[in-house]
Amino acid sequence: MANNIKALICDIDGTLTNGLVLYGDKGEVFKSFNVKDGLAIRKLLTKGFKVGFISGRDSAPLRIRAKELGVEFVKFNQADKKKGCLELLNEMKLGAKNVAYIGDDESDIPCCLLIPFSFAVNNSHQDLIQISRFHLKEKGGEGVINGFIEHLNLLSTNTKI
Repeated sequence: MANNIKALICDIDGTLTNGLVLYGDKGEVFKSFNVKDGLAIRKLLTKGFKVGFISGRDSAPLRIRAKELGVEFVKFNQADKKKGCLELLNEMKLGAKNVAYIGDDESDIPCCLLIPFSFAVNNSHQDLIQISRFHLKEKGGEGVINGFIEHLNLLSTNTKI
């Protein structure tokens, strides 16, 4: 199955970040992203992978990070993540069997049910852990994309990423 994976859709808060949302005294939003994830995302993109971000929230830091990494498939402020995933699959011109999904919370369950090659980060909600196909050893914000690449390489007979 891993040989057919051509794209990754990834939740952001709690997956690419540690889940904390910090506010400045003027209402500014601050988020912390791991540079290891950024390097791994760029690695996927240079290997021809399509990468998409989906989030129930929207903020300047999310948009800046996506642009900085060259992630062109994004859905922010998605109350219905399944609908957002379907839209991303359509934009990527791929079926669910050709995409992987990484999430951390209950709101990611519809995407993990839609996309069979699904991953839960180490500190995910228990309900997501129960339904996701794979479990990463990394916690959200601690280099989960490298963990995803390791899994993909272990399961693939193609050239390593």
